Amino acid sequence: MKKAKTQFVNARVNVMNASEQKACEEIIFALAKMSKYNYKILLYEKKKASEKYKITMISNPMLLVVYQKLVKNKKIKRNIDLEELFRKRRIRTSSGIASVAVLTKPFPCPGKCVYCPTQENVPKSYIDNEPAVMRAILAGYDPVKQMQIRLRGFELAGNPADKIELIVMGGTFSYLPRKYQVWFILSCFMAANHNQVKSEKLKVKSKNLKLKIKTQKQLLEMLRKEQKKNEKAKYRIIGLTLETRP
Repeated sequence: MKKAKTQFVNARVNVMNASEQKACEEIIFALAKMSKYNYKILLYEKKKASEKYKITMISNPMLLVVYQKLVKNKKIKRNIDLEELFRKRRIRTSSGIASVAVLTKPFPCPGKCVYCPTQENVPKSYIDNEPAVMRAILAGYDPVKQMQIRLRGFELAGNPADKIELIVMGGTFSYLPRKYQVWFILSCFMAANHNQVKSEKLKVKSKNLKLKIKTQKQLLEMLRKEQKKNEKAKYRIIGLTLETRP
């Protein structure tokens, strides 16, 4: 679990020590003085800084965070080329649309496929070392927390996430209880509309997927309102994909 937390929340960005801070600043200032630079030069500067300060390799999100602070404090002028260089895994949002995968809770599947993998506390047909599954386990299969972790990951990497393709995974969605289906999608929209919202505010009280929150009619009405609100939100869900079979 600690490994997943480090991977997806990227704790190093939030708790950089003095050496890492200095290393980031040196890399940024060195690149800013150059007329031309590319990924190979960035990698060279990273290695040089890590050897000098005897630290692990500086990540791009760390550089981006320090760079933004330097720009804000007017210690360096904004440089679009540098920002592009620091963006991590740009290919994931190169189309302008960020894919956000969230998983529903493990639930019995009507299928009896012999070849389908089955693990405890993991939706059928999935295994616990897949990135999306690791995020879901870390979040306790809470749709709001899964959305927040993913969106925070995009922000730390400097990748745009204003247009989202929401992918709901976890097996046979159409076989899940109707009330849970509506609540899950509603939670995702609320997370996109209010990125800092806490799960507790959604009054989530579930036991064995038998939700005790509002009626289905009320949930549907809430969903319509959140969908309308999402049209002008910072993170707009422009596509929704539901996995109807494992």
